[in-house]
Amino acid sequence: MRVDINDVKQRLIESFKANPIFNENNIGVDNTPEDKVFGFILKFQEIFNFNLDNLYEKLKTLKLEPLSVYSNNGVVSYDATENVGKISLTALKSDEENKYNVDNIFSQIMLMTATSKGNYYGFGNERLLDSLNKACTYMIASNISGSSEKNSNEEELTFLNLLDTTFVATNSKIDFVTAYLSGNGTLLKEELNRVGITDDILNEINYLQEAKLNGVHIPDRFASIENKINRNFALLVSNRVIKGVEPINKYKSHLFNDKVLVFSTVGVDKVRVGMIQALDYVAKKDNIVNINDYNKGSVMQKAA
Repeated sequence: MRVDINDVKQRLIESFKANPIFNENNIGVDNTPEDKVFGFILKFQEIFNFNLDNLYEKLKTLKLEPLSVYSNNGVVSYDATENVGKISLTALKSDEENKYNVDNIFSQIMLMTATSKGNYYGFGNERLLDSLNKACTYMIASNISGSSEKNSNEEELTFLNLLDTTFVATNSKIDFVTAYLSGNGTLLKEELNRVGITDDILNEINYLQEAKLNGVHIPDRFASIENKINRNFALLVSNRVIKGVEPINKYKSHLFNDKVLVFSTVGVDKVRVGMIQALDYVAKKDNIVNINDYNKGSVMQKAA
């Protein structure tokens, strides 16, 4: 998408003049908040066809505050009702190597602000999607400002990739990014339910993130959830809802790239069981593909 730089600058000047936390003269000055907003908009508009009128308006009243040291919202959060972005200064002060990637955090705040409506942002109008909504924010921000070495969304990103691949394979009417930018959590949840992801599974994903943000790490719960998602995908293959080799190989590629499993032997064992079940489903459908085409030994070696 072609970006009119002069128009962006003019719109930002109007927004910054209305908000005392900004100085419109800092546009173009490296590492200032104003220039980070400018850079975010240019990059965002290059990638997405998205109307930013809401962002320009919200920037006129946006507040930035530190997260309380007692907060369990991770490193960054946004209150859509009050139009307040919050960052954990405690985490950033101890992050001398920038493992959280400050630019990514800033992009997350801009994304949450740009997509905010009423008391939610992204597809947060469906509370069962809260954890996936945060993970989607981080994912989009990573495409704009690069990923971070350290973040609190790894498990949820794994689920997000597997579920988005399921959407593509089942010709769904929506995907996570589209739902995020359009604020359509209702259709997204309907599609998740349609492809077999129950409200109970979504509740488990939320519980996993809540526990993690409270310092409770339960890798076996992560493995259990992923196994349910894997078995659901296998069932869709078995019932011929998903057809062909390409979507299955795409799905498996996300499992191979799963960085969460390296922290949990329990997780590896349970996901291995899920993968075996998925392969068994496919093996029974000789008219879909021969099991040898999946190079079973290679799959299991990677999973182990």
